[in-house]
Amino acid sequence: MLPLWFALCLGPIGIEPARPTDPPKAEGLVELAPSLTMDRTRKEVIVQSQVVLREGALELLLCPVRTKEHESILAADIPPRSFQLALLGIGAKPGSPAVFEPEFHPPTGQKLVVDVEYDWDGKHHRHPARDWIRADQGEGKDPKAMKADFVFAGSRFVRIPGEARARWLGDEGDLICVANFPGAVVDINIASDNANASLLFNAWTDRIPPRGTPVKVIMTLVEDPPAPATNAPATK
Repeated sequence: MLPLWFALCLGPIGIEPARPTDPPKAEGLVELAPSLTMDRTRKEVIVQSQVVLREGALELLLCPVRTKEHESILAADIPPRSFQLALLGIGAKPGSPAVFEPEFHPPTGQKLVVDVEYDWDGKHHRHPARDWIRADQGEGKDPKAMKADFVFAGSRFVRIPGEARARWLGDEGDLICVANFPGAVVDINIASDNANASLLFNAWTDRIPPRGTPVKVIMTLVEDPPAPATNAPATK
């Protein structure tokens, strides 16, 4: 006969004790890093970030932590390569970052809707990220929200003299740009040059919550429109 204390630990014969289980994951949801998730079903990439800048000229909307916080509204603790992988994982087609020589070509790539979601002053907010980005129209004119679209440029590889392997410029941390960079992962589809004051964007301070506010960045894939139908005559 089993000792009484051992029988009590086992519980009733033939009945296994209940075991804690992890909550079920939503179908299509994949966590690539603690602050980075992709949703293959909804075709979204979600980044957990926080506000690090509220005023001044902008070159980025989002950068990795401890990189370019002095010129980016948001920062997140995510590896750039995982960010790129997440966009590829939802089916985004990369294009090309801006080309500057021999002539300028703006960034290309699949269009992305970029929203920000956060709590501020007791209210829940979700709206396009470009509402935080002010395009100054010149002296005496009212500023306007940025109208350019975000595109998945996909960064690029370059050969550096003396290095055995090509370097991926996305590692420099240009995750979501509003000024054109040759290694941008996501950029805007117009010319935006930090050397030209007329093309600069600024943080719209009054619209941005305090520094340290947690912000969810949600990038949604914009599907390519279907090819137009052709009405070519049938051939015999």
